[in-house]
Amino acid sequence: SRGPTPLFARMKLSAETGMAYARSLLDDNVVDVVLLGGAEELSEILFGCYDAVGALNKIRVTEGEKIQPKPGGGLVLGEGAAVLIMERKESARQRGAKIYGSLVSDVIAGGVSPMGHYATKGKQIARTIVRSMEKAGVQPGSIDHVSVSANYAKELDGMESEQLANCLQCPGRSLRVSPLKYLIGSFGAAGAMRAAGVLLSLYHQTSLPAIPVSRLRMTEESPLEWRPCQRETIDKALMTSTTFGGGTASIIFST
Repeated sequence: SRGPTPLFARMKLSAETGMAYARSLLDDNVVDVVLLGGAEELSEILFGCYDAVGALNKIRVTEGEKIQPKPGGGLVLGEGAAVLIMERKESARQRGAKIYGSLVSDVIAGGVSPMGHYATKGKQIARTIVRSMEKAGVQPGSIDHVSVSANYAKELDGMESEQLANCLQCPGRSLRVSPLKYLIGSFGAAGAMRAAGVLLSLYHQTSLPAIPVSRLRMTEESPLEWRPCQRETIDKALMTSTTFGGGTASIIFST
């Protein structure tokens, strides 16, 4: 590497911060290409720490039984890694690179909430969603797909459900969202993996699995039904992220 090599540790916002930082480097012509990645391995120590503060979803299953986390019961931990390459579009075209999508706008904000809790009123996530759309020059109806950071935590999931329905000006039942952490678990590299999923969805024009936004409120006990989002084409996607202590991010990608 001939450029800066920072390491971000922002508790569930590291990848989002890295993408915003990478974009600023590219916009200012500090670098030509940025390699952005994240990884986390689930360990006994990590699991024990989350368990000690009562943050985990406590369920019992027998061998061969389908695992169904308790709605609002707490985090389900996972592990994984993802790597993205970011560069200016003209440079990628010149070298004949496969372009999966573009980062159109990014907004990161902080707030105040008790340690170990999410900002339940959702003022900051609402502000980042609205501001990211303003920066991208798009209207709520132009957002074709939404990837949310919901992770079975009652505070976070209910807050995201309410704010997304408000900011995107859609009745709760008509808006479908993709809470990928319901499927892959919650871990430090989930932001990079979710971004990779969104970009693959844009490139292949194949919707990520989605559920009605109202199901994030955890008021229904029936099993989740995963289906594609309603739009026939996917041109713009919104990715929201929220962490303990009030930190939030909203990123808009496009084809």
